[in-house]
Amino acid sequence: MKYVILILFILSQHALAEEINPDLPLLLNEMSAICGDRWSISVGDDDTVYLNSKEMVLGEANGYGFPPGEQLYTLHFRFKWVVGVSNPQAIQLRQQLEDLRKQAEAIKHTKTKGYYSYEPHGLDQWALVLKTKKAEEKVEDIPEYQFKSVHLSEDYSMKFFVPNERDKKSLQYKSDIDRLYQLLKKPSPNHTDTGNGSRTPTRP
Repeated sequence: MKYVILILFILSQHALAEEINPDLPLLLNEMSAICGDRWSISVGDDDTVYLNSKEMVLGEANGYGFPPGEQLYTLHFRFKWVVGVSNPQAIQLRQQLEDLRKQAEAIKHTKTKGYYSYEPHGLDQWALVLKTKKAEEKVEDIPEYQFKSVHLSEDYSMKFFVPNERDKKSLQYKSDIDRLYQLLKKPSPNHTDTGNGSRTPTRP
């Protein structure tokens, strides 16, 4: 209950500057009910919900860049509430990013695990890099999940964590994760809005 009160207080501070979608505190309250005292839940100033397990749990997290085999892990999740877009809009945003990256191939850069780092020189290169970074932000904000009228992009997730089957604590945390994702649905493919489904847009 204390985490619910804290979350609602934080959201009320956001509401001083702009109206909050009433479905957002409803979502956070549902998450809190699932997580109980096993997780910490917080809301950042960057429109992001953070979920972290309070205990380290035994299991495997292959595919996340961790070593193979069972380890003790602190489980982390980050969801950002964003503006909903339709499938055609999402396709257009991804195409715009692809076109800009092709233009930026002439700029010295490195690519690590899908992330680009540029070393621009000159006014034109700097302008292109800024456009590319802005396009990356828009693609990253394409929602992957929806709860009622709240749209969420998944910034970080350990949903594929495999618990130790003999460890009750690990199994409980995995059950929490499964229940959290049962709350979230894939966005409607034809959905569009002007921000009322999440927050008033603050990015172009």
